[in-house]
Amino acid sequence: MMKQIIVFVTLFLILGTLIAYFIIDKKQEPLDFNKDIREAAGGKFIQLSKGLVHYEIIGSDDKPLIILVGGGGLGYNIWDPNIDKFIQSGFRVLRYDHYGRGYSDKVNEDYSLDLYYGQFKEFLDALEIQEPFHLAGVSMGAMVAMKYTVENQNKILKLILIDPAGIHPFRAPFVLKVPVVSHLLMTFYWRPKAIQSQIEEFYKPEKFPEYRKELEKQISLKGYKKVQKSIWLNTLSIDMTDYIKQLGQLDKEIMLVWGKQDTRTRIESSKLYLESIKDIVFLPVDKAGHLSNYERPEIVNPAVIRFLKR
Repeated sequence: MMKQIIVFVTLFLILGTLIAYFIIDKKQEPLDFNKDIREAAGGKFIQLSKGLVHYEIIGSDDKPLIILVGGGGLGYNIWDPNIDKFIQSGFRVLRYDHYGRGYSDKVNEDYSLDLYYGQFKEFLDALEIQEPFHLAGVSMGAMVAMKYTVENQNKILKLILIDPAGIHPFRAPFVLKVPVVSHLLMTFYWRPKAIQSQIEEFYKPEKFPEYRKELEKQISLKGYKKVQKSIWLNTLSIDMTDYIKQLGQLDKEIMLVWGKQDTRTRIESSKLYLESIKDIVFLPVDKAGHLSNYERPEIVNPAVIRFLKR
């Protein structure tokens, strides 16, 4: 009798957990990509082989081009505090969303560095970008920018890396690789605190309510949790040490920008860049967290523009 009770209670708990999972999962990601959401996002969309990519290009064709590659959190909005100054300073600006982030399509693949590198290359071909360009990447986007520069050095004029990921890479706990268990963890543990966790990457989170508002919308799109887990397992787990050393062998001007109070990718990691890349321009940004270009544009924008124009 006791064994039957234990079995019944166990089954009841499992069933209750699954029911709670499906209910909470639906509430956490209630939004489908549709025409209204895409129109509200602004910008343009282009069809690539794996899906639609959201992007924006601003400025005259006769101006030098700078391409901005965002990170693994917010979409191309991470460059909102920067693009106007770049355009006013005489540049043409192109920014876009990674697959699975912002308003680009979520694809049924591992969200690996190779996927993002392939997306970037195909995106440039689709837009018929032939001329060399300046390239800037923040966080995970800096990883894409580094890989592209190493493998296509003739296309890059100058490279800017902002709070780059890829040193001391993410080491996924085993449970994140177990299908059912990982889904439950993402729903019951990660998602309830995901917004606050990302906001706390800022040195002064309370200053950026517009960032929180946009993040709340994007994180409510179906598939966000699945993409986030895959990014952890397949991109942020990559060690970029070899790429950094290869950058040091190139004849390229490179700028490194890092928030002094970055708790996600700590500024101490800049040592490898400074040791590996001769004459690198280094800008440590005080009172800035992981997204220093967004948090302190009054410092980052003029410094980047001086670097590009020198």
